[in-house]
Amino acid sequence: MALGALILFRGVYFLLPLTLATLLLVGHELHRATDTPVGRAAARLSPVLLAILVFIAGIWLLASGVTPTTIETTDILALHVPLSLVEIAHMLGGLTGLTLLIVARGLLHRLDAAWWAALILTFLAAVLALPKGIAWTEATGLVILGTLLWVFRAEFGRHSTLRSQTLEPEWLVAIGLVVAAMIWLLFLSYRDITYRHDLWWQFAFDAHVSRSLRATSVVAVVAGGIGLWQLFRPAGRAALPPTTEKLALAADITHRQDSAEACLVLMGDKSLLFSIDETAFIMYGQSGRSWIALGDPVGDPSRAPNLVWRFVETASAHGGRAVFYQVTPAALPWYLDAGLRAFKLGEAAHIPLTDFGLEGPQRAPLRHAYNRARREGLSLEILPPGSVGAVIETLRVISDTWLANQRVREKGYSLGTFDPAYLERLPVAIVRRDGQIIAFANVLRTGMQREVRIDLMRALPDAPPSTMDFLLIELMRHYQAEGMARFGL
Repeated sequence: MALGALILFRGVYFLLPLTLATLLLVGHELHRATDTPVGRAAARLSPVLLAILVFIAGIWLLASGVTPTTIETTDILALHVPLSLVEIAHMLGGLTGLTLLIVARGLLHRLDAAWWAALILTFLAAVLALPKGIAWTEATGLVILGTLLWVFRAEFGRHSTLRSQTLEPEWLVAIGLVVAAMIWLLFLSYRDITYRHDLWWQFAFDAHVSRSLRATSVVAVVAGGIGLWQLFRPAGRAALPPTTEKLALAADITHRQDSAEACLVLMGDKSLLFSIDETAFIMYGQSGRSWIALGDPVGDPSRAPNLVWRFVETASAHGGRAVFYQVTPAALPWYLDAGLRAFKLGEAAHIPLTDFGLEGPQRAPLRHAYNRARREGLSLEILPPGSVGAVIETLRVISDTWLANQRVREKGYSLGTFDPAYLERLPVAIVRRDGQIIAFANVLRTGMQREVRIDLMRALPDAPPSTMDFLLIELMRHYQAEGMARFGL
């Protein structure tokens, strides 16, 4: 007895601090290693690898819960550990294993809540491995896994809750197969023992089959309950047009952005997905199974990666597929991290306004068109937002005539449509000849001095050929004088 107490004293006061210090040192060195090229590559892959390792750890815990310990281990537990602690460790070990199977999905999607859950459960399972069966190998493996989770903490920055995640049918099937394998392993491990009803109520150190039966039953019941809850929980509402309040919030966020294309949200024909703190949003539409977001997330850039993930998951939860249309090269890492692939469909043209002018031989065609339009009596007027109502019917006639002459119809989504409410929210440029309006274009711009672009451009059939050239040149010269950086085409 005195020898056992002395060994325990030495372990607690000497070996335990030494082990913890060693683990902290190893974790610190591994964390420093992530600054190297190889370390950065490992960091990018860490969510997938850690999700796999955590899933394997869950399988390991479930398997160890239905296999008997050795006679020597049972004797040691009987001498030094209370039976109640052995029973509790066995039951909690099985539930921890099941929870790790679920948490692995959150790690795959970089959820910070999943990281915290995996870290806590991993070290908890490592502690439970000792009273459960003095499983030093299991405890060591779990401690190593917990250390890896700690090292790659920075890769799990998506703020979300585990309760909000939806387990895909494939994930539910995988968990179901693991639980089924656990039940099969239970019967295989105790195939020499005849089943009796009283096995359920036997509590003894050598009652391995009883503990395994109880743990397996609880795990199976909990897993079945989670599966039914996931299958029958409301999927949430499908995409709906924004309310007046949400559209006003989106307009306020857009006003503080550099990209003028974000003004297309003012059309009100696209659904909106806001970040949790409502400082950023994604505008999107649906076509068949495709949920198509227009452009990059608008708003606080720090909220964009999580918003991309939420959009992908929301589309998947409704049986759809997420698509992002007209994104910028700088934002590609957000979409690649979410498991999407990039396809180049075209390019966007921008004209720097800082050095724009009509001088020089290369600009001669533009200069001639502009001078010809001036000789024909064309003039440009820019109506500020909210003042287009006085000429809206004239603009409607021009728009309808242009559509009929071009034999096209309104497109919408990534292009504006002739909607008086939409035109009232933005500046509108009109071209007059002898006082009569012959062409117009609405202007997309935010409150920043970064970019301006045009959306609708429509003219009467009998307008001079140089009308549109004149309109574009005058707009560029006007916004150049205002200090705008570039003009989007």
